[in-house]
Amino acid sequence: MNVNEKNEQNGLCHVFDLLTQNRLTVLAGNPGTEKTSFVLNLIESALSQNPLHSALVFSLENSSGALMDLMIRSKSGISADELDLEKLTEAEKTSVEKAKRDLGELSLLIRDGIHTKEDICEASRALKESISGQGGGKRLGIIAIDNLQLIAQSGKFHRRTSQIKEILRSLKSLSDELEVPIILLAQLEKEIFYAPSVDNLTYAETIREYADSVALLGYREMSAPVGDGEEYIHKIRLDLIGMPENATKTIPLIFNRTHMRYMPAC
Repeated sequence: MNVNEKNEQNGLCHVFDLLTQNRLTVLAGNPGTEKTSFVLNLIESALSQNPLHSALVFSLENSSGALMDLMIRSKSGISADELDLEKLTEAEKTSVEKAKRDLGELSLLIRDGIHTKEDICEASRALKESISGQGGGKRLGIIAIDNLQLIAQSGKFHRRTSQIKEILRSLKSLSDELEVPIILLAQLEKEIFYAPSVDNLTYAETIREYADSVALLGYREMSAPVGDGEEYIHKIRLDLIGMPENATKTIPLIFNRTHMRYMPAC
């Protein structure tokens, strides 16, 4: 690992630690802030620093293959939208293969498709039990769900607002039961690019009631293209808000859209 990679991982782990001080964190941001990339970068960094930890990701919109391709692209620094090995240079192919090996060493399980809150709870309990049974200090370190609005309907509730309340209550209880932090992606009701607030969240009142913290990603500004125009660097503002006190910490980040990579702003 070179110095830049080490600094990048340490910086993201610092954010990871802040996000997981509380048990249930709702992460939201405007289109373009790439919430999924943020969480995947976060998980990669955390698992690399804590090899005994595992992560469970519920991807309710994108396939597990699509998420792995995104992680490989981010890790390898390949800027192509699709990883077509036939179009890559030999150096790029080497980078992709190394990224695949490095990611393959991480204890990461991605479950895609339609899931109810019952499915999520059952799968999380089963994985926690399986990992704990292996001994050796291994543990389930984080659960990520993408996203709240796509969790399927279940039970007797017909109004979506009632369903959302039950989903959040169940996830909060699951996090306490398993002693595992959960990051739950959610949507903003309207676009506030500079500094979105908790009030801008869809189902804001219910999220305030059940979330331990809210993480909000917003554009601070976007720089002009650099180099030959292939790289686009975005300055991102991350607001971490503790519930219910609304204590806020703002962390500046940089997002390289070309490589779908978040980095600490030095």
